[in-house]
Amino acid sequence: MFLPWLEAEADAAVAAVTHSSGSGEAIRDFVRGIAKFHLDDLNRFRMMYLLPQTIKPNGEARKDIGFVERVHPVTNRIYTAMAAHLEGDEVSTRREAVAIHSSVLGLVLMFGLADSLQDSLKHSENELIEALASRLSGTAQSNS
Repeated sequence: MFLPWLEAEADAAVAAVTHSSGSGEAIRDFVRGIAKFHLDDLNRFRMMYLLPQTIKPNGEARKDIGFVERVHPVTNRIYTAMAAHLEGDEVSTRREAVAIHSSVLGLVLMFGLADSLQDSLKHSENELIEALASRLSGTAQSNS
């Protein structure tokens, strides 16, 4: 299940920044695209990013090294798509792309937690997505 979902996330990341011009716009588009992808299906998000952390790998799971080797090209697509729009050298832009992606996942995690507790957050999904997009892109946030 994980790999097809990760591939779908990579497709969403690439699509989000395909027509972006400039780093600020690309960051905003990436944040919105990845957040929407995961918020549209919180159970998929939980299965992708939370469940694997709770499973202790046994000897058999560790033998499937091929799985990890299949994951790396997919995550590379996500980070390459974002990094291509950032300014700086290849190493720093990739590091920033990972940090941006991780920030979006953290925001989705908060919505997942609120959903599980049936306790809505004070701010709407859109407000928090836009706040994160604004902060990460270094642009002024609109009040829309």
